[in-house]
Amino acid sequence: MIDDVEARIREAEERWLQHWLGGPQNTKWHTLPPQTGEKAPDVELRDVEGNTVRLISLWGNSKTLLIFLRHYGCKCGAERMRRFREEYPDYLATGANVVAIGQGEPGVRTKHYIELRQVPCPVLCDPELRAYHAYGLLEGLPSQIDPDIAGWRPNDRETGVKFLEARRKTDKRLVDNPWLLSGEFIVDKQGTLRYLHRYQYCEDFPNAQYLLAALRSI
Repeated sequence: MIDDVEARIREAEERWLQHWLGGPQNTKWHTLPPQTGEKAPDVELRDVEGNTVRLISLWGNSKTLLIFLRHYGCKCGAERMRRFREEYPDYLATGANVVAIGQGEPGVRTKHYIELRQVPCPVLCDPELRAYHAYGLLEGLPSQIDPDIAGWRPNDRETGVKFLEARRKTDKRLVDNPWLLSGEFIVDKQGTLRYLHRYQYCEDFPNAQYLLAALRSI
């Protein structure tokens, strides 16, 4: 099992490096993304066991809070999950269904992330980024992701490999798409978007008071 997780992480590290070399590609909307008061996109994803889940099934019986994650090794993503664990009982107390969506594939790597970060809610897998794109989540410029890489240059393999090797010794290994920004959305039982927060930078966490106010207002 450990070897299998390590193999999947190594593959995801290689994807990270390719994204790093090419830089952010999807940094602006070409059509308007879904807005508050519009229907929430219904995308077919898979759970950690590989079972198919349609997003519309999440809010059929309850208002739903969708938490889109950055890559599984993201430093700010780890901090968001720490805060989220503290806030989670308050979200449930509003009667909400809470689900996270991650870049990782179903199976051992996503299970490893759930255990590592003690994720309290179900996680759906979106390695093709279908839901990320449907909900209008963009890639950030280097300065939006980390001030320390604001001077990033295309095809700088040497720096990318150094980052990979340094983080490989920690619990925040660099995987998947480093440029993708997160988002958090509230959908009511009718499938209407009632609140949205698309991150403008890596640590642009929404204030829990506003998420809770939006949930209680439904």
